[in-house]
Amino acid sequence: MVIGGCGPPSESPSATPTSTPTTEVTEPVGPAGEPETDALAGFSCAPDATGTWVATGTLTNSGADRADFVVTVLVAGPTSTSAQAERQVLSLGPGESTPLELSSLPVPVEGELSCQAQVVRRS
Repeated sequence: MVIGGCGPPSESPSATPTSTPTTEVTEPVGPAGEPETDALAGFSCAPDATGTWVATGTLTNSGADRADFVVTVLVAGPTSTSAQAERQVLSLGPGESTPLELSSLPVPVEGELSCQAQVVRRS
């Protein structure tokens, strides 16, 4: 936003302009593709001995063609107003499986936290 105006010069040459910050709220945008909830097995997400959150599991392509999978993991609390997610993209052939590990997940500084994963298949 640009604000402009005309008028007589300020009587105080040392005056500095002030501005009011604005916040724009937008809907989060996830990766394009089809949700593939069954592709991630054995999902575990918890803090390790040092308090760092780590997510693990096994990702499997049960489709007939090679595909890219976007795995997004989010740690947040029930009253979180902002959160950051970690994303990993893996390419798998038909029937192929691979271990998944996302370490050092970003964590908000709040009380009770939980972890969620989303898997999206890109053709």
